[in-house]
Amino acid sequence: MTQARGPILVYNPISGHGHLDAWNALVISFLLERGERVLALTPGVAELMQRLDVYKTPNRTLLSILTWDIPKKSFATRAFARLKALLGPHTWQKKYATLHDPEDQYLEPFEMAERIGLALKGVTVKPVFMFNMYMDLYRTDAARWLAFDQSFNLPWAGIRFIPSESSTEAYYDTKCLRGMCLLDESVAQRYQQARPSLTFRTLPDVIDASTAAADSSVVKHIRDAAKGRTIVFMGGTIGKSKNLVKWYELIRSAEASQWYFVQIGEVLADSLSPEDRRALQDIDQDPPENLFRHTHYLPDERDFNAVIQAADIIFAVYRDFRISSNMLGKAATFKKPIVVADNYLMGERVRRYQLGFTAAQDDVMAMLKSLKLCIDNPPHMSSFQAYAQDFSQTAFKESLFGFLEDCMS
Repeated sequence: MTQARGPILVYNPISGHGHLDAWNALVISFLLERGERVLALTPGVAELMQRLDVYKTPNRTLLSILTWDIPKKSFATRAFARLKALLGPHTWQKKYATLHDPEDQYLEPFEMAERIGLALKGVTVKPVFMFNMYMDLYRTDAARWLAFDQSFNLPWAGIRFIPSESSTEAYYDTKCLRGMCLLDESVAQRYQQARPSLTFRTLPDVIDASTAAADSSVVKHIRDAAKGRTIVFMGGTIGKSKNLVKWYELIRSAEASQWYFVQIGEVLADSLSPEDRRALQDIDQDPPENLFRHTHYLPDERDFNAVIQAADIIFAVYRDFRISSNMLGKAATFKKPIVVADNYLMGERVRRYQLGFTAAQDDVMAMLKSLKLCIDNPPHMSSFQAYAQDFSQTAFKESLFGFLEDCMS
């Protein structure tokens, strides 16, 4: 893959929620660092440029920002609702289950085709390849992707963060798709066997590890309020999978004189389970003294990372969470022991790399025991280093560039 082949279009369908902006900026930064010409199409231009500044991205003259156009009135609503749907059922699904298509609020493939087509009208040197940063958002039926296929002739690939059990989505049958990046090696292997004509590659669940030069007001408040107690952090986009009911039971069960709990991240209330919502209501009405909550999205990843740096332990005992989580990368990078659920991919990786301890997702006493083990028997620095190396930005770039070479050759 060389500059002579023309630019690569990086298409980011949503901005302003979770760590998706960080992934978009990292991929673009890596491509520019390699000397590739990049066309960026994203609704979050300011977020992208701010992160590229933080990363000190070289070769910025190779980057062109395209105009995000033909806005659909319902686009942001559908995109945000899709994020909530990934983390659990939401209100309209329950109330109107017999009246609505289950994918009613997913993104339409034709919107992507139309938006890219319009953005490229004024571009002199057309892209030779398109990379979609978030394929989880799209409708999956054959009719829509057939229509997309008839109007979109650019070879392309993407990332799927939460893949289905089998590769049955209709976009896998489109003529221009070349492959898909996944975060779970076993799923990538299964997909590759089922669809040998496409390229599937595992990307390390890489993180943005940048931190602010000085402590934020949030970090200062946490340190002052903790008063020397062990700080336990739980954060990210908070929906059904975050297991709020057990998180709050844990806080109520822990000795307040020893433990201080910190919760950072946007709460998607409609995606919570009924038990989670009741627990959240109880906490709102009677907040424990040893709990700090910031229930909104922190747009600057440096502030989020600074809170993790200030913590002693990361809590990630998620509910029925089968996929990868960048919290393992945060734990390894900032050398914080982590407690996760004892099954699925996260549990397997924590045991393999010895990053911390596990507990059953419904067993609060086991969670508390694992927290104490993190203090009494912390992981060796070599464990953190091994995970950080295998899931490093260097490993990510090697995998991404190999994937693009295979797709574009």
